[in-house]
Amino acid sequence: MLAAILFILSVSIASAQGAALTIGQGSLRLWPEFDDPGLLVIFAGDFAQAGSFPRTVTFPIAAGARKIQATYRDASGTLLVREYTVADGKLTYEVPVPTFHYEYYVDRPDTGAQREIDFRFEPGYATDVLEIVVQQPARATDFSMTPAAQSVSRGTDGLTYHTLVLNNVAAETSVNLQIHYTKTDSGLSSPQLAVTEGAGNVVSGAPASASARGWLPYVLIGVGVTALVAALVYWLLTQRRTAQASRVVKSSLAGGKRASGGQPRPAAANCPGRSLLHAVRACLAAHRPFLPPVRRSATPIKDL
Repeated sequence: MLAAILFILSVSIASAQGAALTIGQGSLRLWPEFDDPGLLVIFAGDFAQAGSFPRTVTFPIAAGARKIQATYRDASGTLLVREYTVADGKLTYEVPVPTFHYEYYVDRPDTGAQREIDFRFEPGYATDVLEIVVQQPARATDFSMTPAAQSVSRGTDGLTYHTLVLNNVAAETSVNLQIHYTKTDSGLSSPQLAVTEGAGNVVSGAPASASARGWLPYVLIGVGVTALVAALVYWLLTQRRTAQASRVVKSSLAGGKRASGGQPRPAAANCPGRSLLHAVRACLAAHRPFLPPVRRSATPIKDL
């Protein structure tokens, strides 16, 4: 019984993996002169058979395709690169989930200021909905495409997009697209986007940046001067206290000698301290001269 169940499951899995794939939603994007003088081709979408993966998929690509990237989109929306092979005009790689995304560049013929691009596209799989979006290059005028776009919109990047939607496209169907526009320079669209975005950032942040550049040097100079003055004051106070302590000690020693010669002297108890340093500090605090204690001998000192 168990063997029969396993056999049925294996047959079902093999049938699912062997079944023809179809694309539920596909998006073809054509961006001429975007970040390359040629045409950037991007095709992405989702397969309808979600339970048939991982699978090896194959897509027809244009002759002369270069800078090919074969990827798939994971659950977080991140594109992950896969190894691929190209043979007989077909791109083949494995996807672990029912999503795909590949892109490449093809050269654009040199037709002068009147740009003309003929592009033939094959989805490779039957596609329920195929959306074709053509990006109008920056600074391009008199743009048109055949078949004609069904809608025209302006993107958040400031560029214009021409959209055409086709339904129930067969796997072997070839979609022929002609793109025409006028452009008198050889510049690309992506540098303009970078300049536009950068200019916006600069404008919005200019006052704060200029203000910071204005007052920051003065703050640094003020901090430096304050630190220098504080260090100088500390050094002067230290030198003054050292000099005062030296004078007091000398005066006290002189007073001690006079006392030993029979002259009266103040008692050392007037400036108490556990050590000479403490006694000096106490005397300085009380504004009294320090008189070091005289050690008294048991033998009377004879007058000379």
